[in-house]
Amino acid sequence: MTDKNNNKKNKWRLPEIIIIALAVIIYLILSPPLPLIPEIGRDLQKSGFLPEIVFSERIKKALPLTTPEEIVIVELENQGFKIRKNEKIAYFSKYKFPCKYTWSIWWETDDKMLIKKIDASYSTSCL
Repeated sequence: MTDKNNNKKNKWRLPEIIIIALAVIIYLILSPPLPLIPEIGRDLQKSGFLPEIVFSERIKKALPLTTPEEIVIVELENQGFKIRKNEKIAYFSKYKFPCKYTWSIWWETDDKMLIKKIDASYSTSCL
């Protein structure tokens, strides 16, 4: 009798494992955990203010005027932003079904390559 009970239990394990594996795969496709959101762009919704304003203020505080452009680029690259040096733009996008979240930063420099203007935006677009 014990062998019959064990066989019944084993018959159900494979379908359960397959269902769980498929659920994990679907979750990872629709809401991939990587890449991680840059630290400076995390938890914008929890601030209680408009996320775009919070992100802009964080950028201005972390990368104040007169910061050398090269330091800005290194810092943003270290956080995971993609940089377009010629356009003086950095951006990071994260997809989490059904939405795309984008953090963008742009700046201007003076003739000494120091930041004279910097701003940022955060946007969400969903299906």
